[in-house]
Amino acid sequence: MIVTGQWDYEHKPELRSYLESEELRVLAQKIGQDVIIVLGGDGAMLTAIDAFRERELPFFGINFGTIGYLMHPRQILADAQQFETTVHPLLKAQITSGDRITDHYAFGDIYMTPVQG
Repeated sequence: MIVTGQWDYEHKPELRSYLESEELRVLAQKIGQDVIIVLGGDGAMLTAIDAFRERELPFFGINFGTIGYLMHPRQILADAQQFETTVHPLLKAQITSGDRITDHYAFGDIYMTPVQG
C-alpha cells in the first residue's frame, strides 16, 4: 500500500511524478507487499500511522518534506538491495473525562497540558 498526505500530493509535483515512476515500482517490489509506504514529510507519516496502525504492518517513509526525521531520503533508496525492519512501539495515552475514556496514540512522545476548571 502506498499513501501520501493530501497537502503533499496537491503541492509537490515531484511527488505526483514519483507515484507513477518505475523507480517507485522497483522499490515497492524490493520492500515487499506487507508494508505501508508513505510519501511526504513527517506529518504524512504521523497521519498514516494514525489511520493504519490497526493493520499492524510496518511503515516505510520516503521523504518529500523538508527535514523528514521519520522518513528516508529518496536519493539513497535506488541503490538499496535489502531492508531491515526496526520496531518502534506506539505510545498510548488513555484520557478519562467524567465517564468517558478515550485512547490516543503517539509516535515518539505525548504532550499533555492541564485543563483549567
